Amino acid sequence: EGVVYYISEMMEEQELSQMLLAYYVLLHIFGSRGCTSEDLDDKCEQLLLEWFTVEIDFNVNRVLLKLQNMNIVSCKVLDGEERFAAVPLKTALARLDSEWDSFFEYTPAEKNSGPANGTPGTALQLAEVSDLQDELAKKDAEIERLKKQQVILCDKIKMVDKEMAE
Repeated sequence: EGVVYYISEMMEEQELSQMLLAYYVLLHIFGSRGCTSEDLDDKCEQLLLEWFTVEIDFNVNRVLLKLQNMNIVSCKVLDGEERFAAVPLKTALARLDSEWDSFFEYTPAEKNSGPANGTPGTALQLAEVSDLQDELAKKDAEIERLKKQQVILCDKIKMVDKEMAE
Protein backbone atom coordinates (compact mmCIF):
# COMPACT_ATOMS: atom_id res chain seq x y z
CA GLU A 1 0.00 0.00 0.00
CA GLY A 2 2.81 2.41 0.86
CA VAL A 3 4.59 1.71 -2.42
CA VAL A 4 1.44 2.32 -4.46
CA TYR A 5 0.85 5.60 -2.61
CA TYR A 6 4.46 6.67 -3.17
CA ILE A 7 4.30 5.87 -6.90
CA SER A 8 0.98 7.71 -7.21
CA GLU A 9 2.44 10.78 -5.49
CA MET A 10 5.50 10.70 -7.75
CA MET A 11 3.29 10.46 -10.85
CA GLU A 12 1.26 13.47 -9.74
CA GLU A 13 4.43 15.44 -9.02
CA GLN A 14 5.85 14.49 -12.44
CA GLU A 15 2.63 15.54 -14.15
CA LEU A 16 2.58 18.88 -12.35
CA SER A 17 6.24 19.48 -13.24
CA GLN A 18 5.51 18.79 -16.90
CA MET A 19 2.55 21.16 -16.85
CA LEU A 20 4.62 23.92 -15.23
CA LEU A 21 7.43 23.45 -17.73
CA ALA A 22 5.05 23.51 -20.70
CA TYR A 23 3.29 26.64 -19.41
CA TYR A 24 6.65 28.33 -18.79
CA VAL A 25 7.90 27.51 -22.30
CA LEU A 26 4.66 28.68 -23.91
CA LEU A 27 4.60 31.92 -21.93
CA HIS A 28 8.26 32.94 -21.86
CA ILE A 29 9.79 31.36 -24.94
CA PHE A 30 7.02 31.30 -27.53
CA GLY A 31 4.93 34.17 -26.12
CA SER A 32 1.75 35.35 -27.78
CA ARG A 33 2.65 33.83 -31.16
CA GLY A 34 2.40 30.37 -29.58
CA CYS A 35 3.75 27.18 -31.15
CA THR A 36 2.75 23.79 -32.43
CA SER A 37 2.64 20.81 -30.11
CA GLU A 38 5.73 19.44 -31.86
CA ASP A 39 7.66 22.68 -31.25
CA LEU A 40 6.63 22.66 -27.60
CA ASP A 41 7.60 18.99 -27.22
CA ASP A 42 11.02 19.63 -28.78
CA LYS A 43 11.70 22.74 -26.68
CA CYS A 44 10.69 21.07 -23.39
CA GLU A 45 12.90 18.06 -24.14
CA GLN A 46 15.76 20.39 -25.10
CA LEU A 47 15.46 22.37 -21.85
CA LEU A 48 15.32 19.22 -19.74
CA LEU A 49 18.49 18.01 -21.44
CA GLU A 50 20.23 21.38 -20.92
CA TRP A 51 19.17 21.84 -17.32
CA PHE A 52 19.38 18.28 -16.00
CA THR A 53 21.41 16.43 -18.67
CA VAL A 54 18.62 13.91 -18.95
CA GLU A 55 16.92 12.80 -22.14
CA ILE A 56 13.18 12.53 -21.56
CA ASP A 57 10.33 11.79 -23.94
CA PHE A 58 8.01 14.63 -23.01
CA ASN A 59 4.31 13.67 -23.31
CA VAL A 60 3.15 17.03 -24.64
CA ASN A 61 -0.33 16.04 -25.81
CA ARG A 62 -1.56 15.00 -22.37
CA VAL A 63 0.00 18.09 -20.78
CA LEU A 64 -1.56 20.43 -23.35
CA LEU A 65 -4.97 18.84 -22.84
CA LYS A 66 -4.76 19.39 -19.08
CA LEU A 67 -3.58 22.98 -19.49
CA GLN A 68 -6.44 23.65 -21.91
CA ASN A 69 -8.94 22.06 -19.50
CA MET A 70 -7.63 24.43 -16.82
CA ASN A 71 -8.28 27.28 -19.29
CA ILE A 72 -4.72 28.62 -19.05
CA VAL A 73 -3.61 27.55 -22.54
CA SER A 74 -5.49 28.30 -25.73
CA CYS A 75 -5.38 26.63 -29.12
CA LYS A 76 -5.90 28.37 -32.44
CA VAL A 77 -5.60 27.08 -35.97
CA LEU A 78 -3.33 29.27 -38.09
CA ASP A 79 -2.33 28.35 -41.63
CA GLY A 80 -3.82 24.90 -41.16
CA GLU A 81 -1.92 23.98 -37.99
CA GLU A 82 -2.84 24.09 -34.33
CA ARG A 83 -0.88 26.65 -32.32
CA PHE A 84 -0.90 26.72 -28.55
CA ALA A 85 -0.33 29.80 -26.43
CA ALA A 86 -0.35 30.48 -22.70
CA VAL A 87 -2.71 33.08 -21.30
CA PRO A 88 -0.93 35.89 -19.40
CA LEU A 89 0.28 34.91 -15.93
CA LYS A 90 -2.14 37.19 -14.04
CA THR A 91 -5.06 35.77 -16.00
CA ALA A 92 -3.89 32.21 -15.37
CA LEU A 93 -3.49 32.88 -11.65
CA ALA A 94 -6.97 34.42 -11.43
CA ARG A 95 -8.50 31.44 -13.24
CA LEU A 96 -6.66 28.92 -11.08
CA ASP A 97 -7.63 30.81 -7.93
CA SER A 98 -11.26 30.83 -8.98
CA GLU A 99 -11.12 27.11 -9.75
CA TRP A 100 -9.44 26.40 -6.41
CA ASP A 101 -11.99 28.49 -4.50
CA SER A 102 -14.88 26.55 -6.01
CA PHE A 103 -13.18 23.18 -5.60
CA PHE A 104 -13.73 22.84 -1.85
CA GLU A 105 -17.24 24.19 -1.40
CA TYR A 106 -19.00 23.29 1.81
CA THR A 107 -22.75 22.78 1.68
CA PRO A 108 -24.57 21.78 4.88
CA ALA A 109 -27.06 18.93 4.39
CA GLU A 110 -30.14 21.08 5.00
CA LYS A 111 -29.01 23.52 2.31
CA ASN A 112 -28.05 20.85 -0.20
CA SER A 113 -31.24 20.73 -2.22
CA GLY A 114 -32.68 22.64 -5.12
CA PRO A 115 -32.31 22.86 -8.86
CA ALA A 116 -28.99 24.72 -8.75
CA ASN A 117 -27.26 22.11 -6.58
CA GLY A 118 -23.94 20.98 -7.98
CA THR A 119 -23.14 24.09 -9.97
CA PRO A 120 -20.08 26.19 -9.11
CA GLY A 121 -20.86 28.77 -6.46
CA THR A 122 -24.04 26.96 -5.32
CA ALA A 123 -23.02 26.67 -1.67
CA LEU A 124 -22.32 30.37 -1.46
CA GLN A 125 -25.54 31.26 -3.27
CA LEU A 126 -27.60 29.02 -1.01
CA ALA A 127 -25.95 30.48 2.08
CA GLU A 128 -26.63 34.00 0.82
CA VAL A 129 -30.27 33.13 0.06
CA SER A 130 -30.68 31.62 3.52
CA ASP A 131 -29.11 34.70 5.13
CA LEU A 132 -31.38 36.96 3.10
CA GLN A 133 -34.44 34.93 4.10
CA ASP A 134 -33.45 35.21 7.77
CA GLU A 135 -32.93 38.95 7.38
CA LEU A 136 -36.29 39.30 5.61
CA ALA A 137 -38.04 37.40 8.42
CA LYS A 138 -36.45 39.77 10.97
CA LYS A 139 -37.57 42.79 8.95
CA ASP A 140 -41.11 41.38 8.68
CA ALA A 141 -41.22 40.93 12.47
CA GLU A 142 -39.95 44.50 12.92
CA ILE A 143 -42.64 45.81 10.54
CA GLU A 144 -45.35 43.98 12.50
CA ARG A 145 -44.03 45.44 15.76
CA LEU A 146 -44.03 48.94 14.26
CA LYS A 147 -47.56 48.49 12.90
CA LYS A 148 -48.77 47.58 16.40
CA GLN A 149 -47.03 50.66 17.80
CA GLN A 150 -48.64 52.76 15.09
CA VAL A 151 -52.10 51.49 16.03
CA ILE A 152 -51.44 52.27 19.70
CA LEU A 153 -50.15 55.75 18.85
CA CYS A 154 -53.15 56.42 16.57
CA ASP A 155 -55.50 55.37 19.36
CA LYS A 156 -53.71 57.67 21.81
CA ILE A 157 -53.82 60.57 19.33
CA LYS A 158 -57.55 60.01 18.84
CA MET A 159 -58.06 59.93 22.60
CA VAL A 160 -56.06 63.16 23.13
CA ASP A 161 -57.83 64.78 20.18
CA LYS A 162 -61.20 63.82 21.65
CA GLU A 163 -60.25 65.21 25.09
CA MET A 164 -59.10 68.47 23.54
CA ALA A 165 -62.32 68.79 21.59
CA GLU A 166 -64.42 68.54 24.77
